[in-house]
Amino acid sequence: MLSFSLSAEKLSEGDVNRQNYVSIQGSSNVNEFQLINSDLELDEMDSGVESNARYRNIRIAVDEFTSDNQRMVQDFREMVNASKYPYIKIGLERRELADFEETSGLTNFSMIITLAGKTKEYTVPCEVFSKLNSEYVLSGNFSIKLTDFGIDPPAKLLGLIKVNNEVFINFLFNFDSEEVLTKK
Repeated sequence: MLSFSLSAEKLSEGDVNRQNYVSIQGSSNVNEFQLINSDLELDEMDSGVESNARYRNIRIAVDEFTSDNQRMVQDFREMVNASKYPYIKIGLERRELADFEETSGLTNFSMIITLAGKTKEYTVPCEVFSKLNSEYVLSGNFSIKLTDFGIDPPAKLLGLIKVNNEVFINFLFNFDSEEVLTKK
């Protein structure tokens, strides 16, 4: 089961000017953790399939995630099999196809997420902002279950430490123009 949460706080002007990032937050029966890929360049890739022009495809390098806990970074890379699947792939629905609310800026985008070689489609509540220089910012947050991607939540120390199945994804992407969100 997938659950969504949309922050009640609106993005501030400072948030809108932030660099691109993806944050993965989770917890275990012992502590909480956060992995961040910040200041990333959106590595847009062609879908290669004309019929899939509904989505803008983005790749996020798994090896670029960092944390205060280096062991956690290693465990994450192993968990998603980064040597075989070096990218998290996101197929982002084009803005004109999304369920967009002009007055509030809230949009429900369809996203196809590929993690550890498994692909799932989600509806993700997002905020879209335009900047003065014609750039656009897309931000959102949602939660996924690791088991949705065929990943058993990791356990350490003979099962004494168990990672919870649900993890939270937060993201903010800056696009050069609205065209990136609309045209193929």
